[in-house]
Amino acid sequence: MKVATLGSECSGYRMIKTVTIKNFRSFASAKISNMRRINVVVGNNASGKTALLEAIFLAAGASPEMAFKLRTWRNQEVFNISNEQNSYDALWTDFFHMFDQRSKIDISLIDSHGDQRKLEIKFQDVGADLFLPLTGSSQFSQPQPVVPIEFKWKVHGKEYVSVPEIDNHGLKLRATQLAPIAALFYSTATQNLNQQYAQFFSALSAKKLEKDVIELIRKEFKFIENIEVLIKDGIPTLHATVQLLPEKVPLYLLSDGVNKLINILLGIAMFPKGIIIIDEIENGLYFERMPSVWRSIHAFARKYDVQIIASTHSAECLRALRDALSSTPDDALLIRTMIENGVTSTEQFLGSSFFKALEMGEVR
Repeated sequence: MKVATLGSECSGYRMIKTVTIKNFRSFASAKISNMRRINVVVGNNASGKTALLEAIFLAAGASPEMAFKLRTWRNQEVFNISNEQNSYDALWTDFFHMFDQRSKIDISLIDSHGDQRKLEIKFQDVGADLFLPLTGSSQFSQPQPVVPIEFKWKVHGKEYVSVPEIDNHGLKLRATQLAPIAALFYSTATQNLNQQYAQFFSALSAKKLEKDVIELIRKEFKFIENIEVLIKDGIPTLHATVQLLPEKVPLYLLSDGVNKLINILLGIAMFPKGIIIIDEIENGLYFERMPSVWRSIHAFARKYDVQIIASTHSAECLRALRDALSSTPDDALLIRTMIENGVTSTEQFLGSSFFKALEMGEVR
């Protein structure tokens, strides 16, 4: 999970309506339009589902740190960073389509008011006196020329630029003055940040807003009587009061499904008018619970003006969404990713269309 700082360049709720991606990972060029409250991404393994989620999150951010964190989400360790070009390039090359560093990555988000937020990523043109600043002499004897990468966000006619730099202390990832879109990313690699969610719960509790979360959890899991933050081994941790048990139980020990659902609901409540991005939303949730889980997520997303963008491999998850949104089918959009010869393409279907297709056969 990675959190983009709360705040937005625009006031009021603005849903993402159109996403355009060029030269990012397996995307040469793709456009997704008419996005809805609930957007579900499906497709074969390695077809670009996670890359699509990453592209949206990168554009919503305001610092190269977001790109650097993507490596962690994909379990890529970064080590032996030096002032050599090859070491520097290794941090970024796999973001470029076909690993072509001569190309420029373009990711554009257009919201429901028609405003655009654009991110460009490119290696700068080589200049005769172009160096990244290196401080001290304990690690490097002399500065070495390195062609740096540039992250440039364009919003409301203004440009916000950040260039990652290497010195003898490591990699510097400076944030820009641009306010990020409120966004939260649930990665399959980093979903067990129990202390973070305890802090979310505590912040909501201080504002007397935690009752909505508890009510939905109790409705879904009737054996839970209450939820609160307790200190376990010196760390704030969410605990549940469970029927028939003599002691309160940490949620992460009680159930992956309970833990995941409350984490998603807490994220929605903490990021009103924002974006919640979830990779493989079905993980940890029993398929028979999925319709009511989707109803809870949908209700919370509407209550807090939040847009959900989630991937899934599960046909049961899609059928559950159909059941949950039977009265409001066009609150959902299905986005299918397909890959051929290393290039991802997409197609999309409004809920009213893909729900009917589900009745006739599997849609994934």
